[in-house]
Amino acid sequence: MEVLTQSDGAPGVSLETVGEATLVVQLSGAWRLQKNAASVSPVQKALETSHIRCVRFDAKALTSWDSSILIFLTKVTELCSQRNIITEREGLPDGIRRLLELAEIAPSKKEPNSRRIGRPFWPGSVAPRRVLTSRCQRW
Repeated sequence: MEVLTQSDGAPGVSLETVGEATLVVQLSGAWRLQKNAASVSPVQKALETSHIRCVRFDAKALTSWDSSILIFLTKVTELCSQRNIITEREGLPDGIRRLLELAEIAPSKKEPNSRRIGRPFWPGSVAPRRVLTSRCQRW
């Protein structure tokens, strides 16, 4: 399998096939927005050209991270979801797993906002004009 690693501490991605149906995505180095972002295309190519049914992550060689790794992992998860491929996140640090879970349960920006402008924010009463005015001025 294609191996992509960085020796300068930049984000690294290595791919390893285990058995016939499992792809292990090994993450290494420092994942920072200021550095070059790792591409999802090797993972996409591996998913398109093999019979992968499960993707696992291994972050043992990860030295530091910020939201750039979350962007990468979200893209990989979306690719897997489109192909009905299971993703196993046990190999990721707890903080990354929790943030990914929060991102999945958060309402999508594509969904319309259920709260309407001008609607009272407490039930059964009309909001005082002064409060609504001050809230609007903050925006």
